[in-house]
Amino acid sequence: MNQSHAGIITTMGKIFINDNQIQEWVQTAEGISEDFGTDKALRYLIGEKFCRLVSILHDARKQGDKEEAAQAEKLLLEFTALTKDAFESHQIREYFQSHPRLGVHGHIASEEQHAFLVEQGAIEHSIDTELLDALIFGDMLKYFGISA
Repeated sequence: MNQSHAGIITTMGKIFINDNQIQEWVQTAEGISEDFGTDKALRYLIGEKFCRLVSILHDARKQGDKEEAAQAEKLLLEFTALTKDAFESHQIREYFQSHPRLGVHGHIASEEQHAFLVEQGAIEHSIDTELLDALIFGDMLKYFGISA
């Protein structure tokens, strides 16, 4: 495992299975795009995977872990470049303009299913989670060079 992923793995669990994890996510998204459309692919790639890494960056900053924050930033730059190579800039912009729901449920649950999960307490939904999502979304926009 290369150094750029090694430190992140300790706090991210097994999000990085191998040195090529980001490339594999992008390739998976390309396959999703072919089978189910670009929107679904970007919800998987940006709304789930990229969002998770931005969330880890936020956690590292909050904990004052400068080394982990620097590693996460480096990975986010790599992730952004690979995503921009795989998808057209207008597709990425349209994804963000659609006001997507973030996280794993953003691409696998319908609005009704998501509302049900929130209602049942399976997904936390509070002013705090809304604020955190807004901050994460803002950072996601910055990495892709999109203004709010």
